[in-house]
Amino acid sequence: MVKELLPNSRSCFVCGIESPVGMKVRFRWNGEYVWTEFTATPYHAGFKGVVHGGVLATLLDETMGWALAAASSRFCLAVELNLRYVKSAPVGRKLIIKGWPTRTEERLWTAKGQVEDEEGTVYVKAAGKYFPLTVEETDQVRGYLLYDEETLDF
Repeated sequence: MVKELLPNSRSCFVCGIESPVGMKVRFRWNGEYVWTEFTATPYHAGFKGVVHGGVLATLLDETMGWALAAASSRFCLAVELNLRYVKSAPVGRKLIIKGWPTRTEERLWTAKGQVEDEEGTVYVKAAGKYFPLTVEETDQVRGYLLYDEETLDF
């Protein structure tokens, strides 16, 4: 079995399994990009029936950050996000959020991502810049992540 499931946490707003208000998504890594799936409820809407842009931005930020972490074995913090909202994403539709690293050298790392549906309709395109954590800081983060027999240890 090829492991592609990334660890999660207890409290993270996006991937925390115990966060009462969180999204509870799980991220996967295939060696090229990280992806997750999310189906928004009416509580994630801005306008009625439309997923709030901030919800989509949050998912893209986290997905692109995980893509950089999976590619480099170090975590990072977002310093800049650029989003292009191509089309309104409907509440209730399963969305696929993808992120891939574009540069993990130098002082700032970069990644790209997008939100699409199962038919390939693209709703948001994104680019981000991230500041890498040190190895020691990354080890601290690893200390509170949740791993099991199905989780990729990177």
